Amino acid sequence: MKNLKLKMGLSRTRQRAQLIWLMLSSLGALGTVVFLWHISYNKQYNIFLLQQQIDCITQETTSLEQLIKAKKQTIEHMSQLQQKLDTVTRLTRLKEQAPIHLLNELIDMIPENVFLESLRLNGMDIELSGYASEIKDVMQFLNLLEDSKQFKQPNLVRLGSSEEISERDGLTPFTIHAKRIEI
Repeated sequence: MKNLKLKMGLSRTRQRAQLIWLMLSSLGALGTVVFLWHISYNKQYNIFLLQQQIDCITQETTSLEQLIKAKKQTIEHMSQLQQKLDTVTRLTRLKEQAPIHLLNELIDMIPENVFLESLRLNGMDIELSGYASEIKDVMQFLNLLEDSKQFKQPNLVRLGSSEEISERDGLTPFTIHAKRIEI
């Protein structure tokens, strides 16, 4: 009986040891599961945070792309406006240099006894031909051209009769070359 009690005592001790080992193993497994769940939860949270950061970066990228597009449109618009301004400036210069302005200037400065017969423009060069009742009228006209803001370097090329042009009713023919002043 002693043997039987001993055997039973040993088997109970063994059962207890097995039960303790089973409980410790279960606790270890449960601890491992909790630890892995914690790691998984942290990883999911980190993935969530990274996804939020990616979403913010995507929004900022879209916003920057829109700003870049708007800047390009603004630059293109400014270029178009500059081209229009250049065109207006060029047309204004051409208008100021147009023959109508020259004619207006000439009308105001031609002495009473001077009559223009032709006006020829060749780039910035101008040739004025006409008749005057007296030489002093031609000289007065030449001086007025020198004082003008539209002309420079007026030069009397011909005064009086030539084989090609004869005097008309006592009028003296003349030809003056000058340069237009670029404004």
